[in-house]
Amino acid sequence: MALDLGEPFTEEEAKEALSNLAKYVGSEIKEKPKLNFKYFISWWSNLDKESRSFKLIASQILKGDKPFNVDKVMMHPEGDKFTLDYRLNFFYAEGKQLKKISPWHDIPLYVRGYGTEAEELYFICEIPKYTRAKFEIATRMPMNPMKQDIKNGRTRYYHHQSLFNYGLFPQTWEDPNHHIKFPSGKTYPGDNDPIDVLELGYKQLKTGDIVKVKVLGILALIDDGETDWKVLTINVDDPMADKVNDVEDVQREFPGVIDAILFYFKNYKVLSGNEPNTFEFNDQAQNRAKALEIIQETHGFWKDLRKEENVPVFTPVTT
Repeated sequence: MALDLGEPFTEEEAKEALSNLAKYVGSEIKEKPKLNFKYFISWWSNLDKESRSFKLIASQILKGDKPFNVDKVMMHPEGDKFTLDYRLNFFYAEGKQLKKISPWHDIPLYVRGYGTEAEELYFICEIPKYTRAKFEIATRMPMNPMKQDIKNGRTRYYHHQSLFNYGLFPQTWEDPNHHIKFPSGKTYPGDNDPIDVLELGYKQLKTGDIVKVKVLGILALIDDGETDWKVLTINVDDPMADKVNDVEDVQREFPGVIDAILFYFKNYKVLSGNEPNTFEFNDQAQNRAKALEIIQETHGFWKDLRKEENVPVFTPVTT
């Protein structure tokens, strides 16, 4: 059911839901359950809107809201590209109107499946492959537009072209207050950003593109003393997508690619005068299952962040 409705209840939420549902069904639920649609919709319509795991789908049933449609996301640039003033804003088309949205908070993470059972996720491209300009979602700006990173008052460029389409998973956050202890015994905090994603397909995407990907594995980069996960993925429409499902498939079908990624991220700051970065797990990419586990964890951290900062969630309406 989670594939169609969204996130499942936790065990605690399930117990609370059954307790509340009993108020509408009465003692019959304890003896001989008799649940009909009237009882169910009465219970659902009175659920706490802030804590309800299925709140989005409930609102769709009760109010006629439509699910978020990524095909209706549009982008509008402000300023000249590669300048300090450039911003790429995201909008959602509702009939003849455009509503400004946050690509970080409003674009869904999961497309098919959820958590460790996820099959497809939405990836937002920041830096297209074969380019050097470091574009990123501005997590500290209202509505989080895309902009070019700034260093020493100038727009930032990498010294070498990107080997992959680089970006993020929306609705994730690497919590800097969460310290991860690795098998090496070392402990590092999260880097305070959405989780990073590398898309390995043949096609060069554009900055701001939103595509469906499947997860293949994950690397644990340690950058400036922080955990900076790098998720390995491939566009579901890539010709090689059916041949790669996990790390061993990447090593077989794309020989040398993971080694090249390791070399790139270890040394990409060296020409700027920094020491080389390191990777945990002895430079070994972890499998798809581990990657999905980490993504789900960062999705949970994002939910906590959203509550703490009172970030509203955009819900499209029927047009």
